[in-house]
Amino acid sequence: MLAGLLAAAGRYQLDSEVLDYVKAKASVAAEKENEKYYKKKDEYDVLREKVLHIRSLNLPAEKWTQGQLQIMLRWFKRPNDPKMPAKNKNA
Repeated sequence: MLAGLLAAAGRYQLDSEVLDYVKAKASVAAEKENEKYYKKKDEYDVLREKVLHIRSLNLPAEKWTQGQLQIMLRWFKRPNDPKMPAKNKNA
């Protein structure tokens, strides 16, 4: 009988060292996922505060500075939107 057949049937046991290794790998993967989530959340929170500050100024869009405009464009950008041009094509 082969080990693959036993594993497919669910009839196996892991050595304590192997079990600890598997648990450690799973823990590291979960930790990386959490770090990724919290990094995105922090970026979102910072951008949201900047947007709220710009909106609190009650300026029309024509009077925004270039930095304010870039912040607002990042806020409203969606994943399927094309990249913003780096240079003005009309200049």
